[in-house]
Amino acid sequence: MEQLLLLVVLIALGALAYYLLKMRQAGRPKEDLGPVSKTVADLEPGDGIAFWDGENCLVDNVLRCSEEVGSRKTGWQWALLSNGRLIEVAPDGNSIYDRPEVLHQGSAAFEELTGDEGILKTFEQRVREGVSGSQPVYYNHGGTDFRVKSTGTFTANVSGKPLTQEVWRDISSNAGDNVYFEMESDAGQMALGIWTSHIAWHVGQPLKESDIDSIYPMQKGGSNR
Repeated sequence: MEQLLLLVVLIALGALAYYLLKMRQAGRPKEDLGPVSKTVADLEPGDGIAFWDGENCLVDNVLRCSEEVGSRKTGWQWALLSNGRLIEVAPDGNSIYDRPEVLHQGSAAFEELTGDEGILKTFEQRVREGVSGSQPVYYNHGGTDFRVKSTGTFTANVSGKPLTQEVWRDISSNAGDNVYFEMESDAGQMALGIWTSHIAWHVGQPLKESDIDSIYPMQKGGSNR
């Protein structure tokens, strides 16, 4: 009889412990559950990013961009990070670019790209003639030959803190004042140029899932640090 009573008591204590555990889990604040599942396509200003190499940063700005060519409209997203890097989310794949080099008006590099006989106008002329594939245009920068892949103009809806980065801060509401161009080396190295007042020259590579360990959404009513 004593053994039966002891068994009943143990069962009751086990049930109580299970009930208290479930209640504790149900009432646990969401922020205790760790990083919420998020992708680079969902990035918002204030989000924190932990990279595989141990570098952490915040998203300063998100630019949702679009380009119209005739009746065709294309959209993509640029996220400017607090460490100077840039993440591009585009229909043809995502990329990550290093901190930019600014090519100022009047510099040899700026004139080589934008002059009347420059790289960009030469490429656009060959596109109009339909020979850009058979007659590629190359630009040598820092000893690396980059083949021009595309150029265009864009508008951008900017969210986050005011843009203060050189070149980016001069983005206009008029698409014709905002030029982008993309290049690629034979080794697969990518380059992105943003031309407003000067040119922001970014070099990068395709973004792999393994490049980012975690994305931490900005806490409502506060900020990630």
